[in-house]
Amino acid sequence: MNYKDYFVIDNIAANSIYLRQILDEIVTIYQNLGAKFDFNWKLIRTWVGLNPQFLPSHDERLCDEIHLSINDCKYWCAVVFQLSHELHHLIAYIHSNRSNYVIRWVEELICEAISYYFLKYFGENYINTCLYKYDNNYGHYFIEYLNSTAFSYGNNKLKNLKSYQELMKFEETVYSNRENHHIEVYELFTLIDQNSIIPLLNVKNYYDVNSHLIITSALLKDYGHIPAIRYICDLQSNIIR
Repeated sequence: MNYKDYFVIDNIAANSIYLRQILDEIVTIYQNLGAKFDFNWKLIRTWVGLNPQFLPSHDERLCDEIHLSINDCKYWCAVVFQLSHELHHLIAYIHSNRSNYVIRWVEELICEAISYYFLKYFGENYINTCLYKYDNNYGHYFIEYLNSTAFSYGNNKLKNLKSYQELMKFEETVYSNRENHHIEVYELFTLIDQNSIIPLLNVKNYYDVNSHLIITSALLKDYGHIPAIRYICDLQSNIIR
């Protein structure tokens, strides 16, 4: 069964055919890499003006939803950038047996880096992607979008934190002050390849709810051979040591 068949799009945004194509390609990449899936319906909404987000199902929301801030899906770079981020949240949630426990700095670091990974994928493999048949000259825009986003702003605040207390305070402002982990996102992105995807999906299974930290010893035991995982573990260890 194809995972992509369980995703429904609201079709509110213009040119939603492109969103469908991009969605199917990214979801199929996850499936082919061995990502888990729950075979429940997922809804993609294109709500302009709201922040992109993943929302798990609950009593008043019948299925998991992804919201995108897009009014025209012909802007392929923006679609890939937003959608890949939220899809990774969703699939990591499935990998964690639908755990609502979140360590914000970890999950945003990973999902933002994954967005860069898929921009690079669509840029470097454009001739083989679903979009090439619509415009065979668009591929370079993905790399330009990646470069303009990756080098637009940022500081070293996350890696310069010096204590557990500082990290917990940082955690409170992750969503509102993304520039504070922007450089670390780029550094993580440079370490991601297709062998990193499943380990990164599984990081959520290594949270200690008492300390609100990654259990780095267990994560490294299972995935220490993955450079992206070592980077995340080293980042936390250097802060709290």
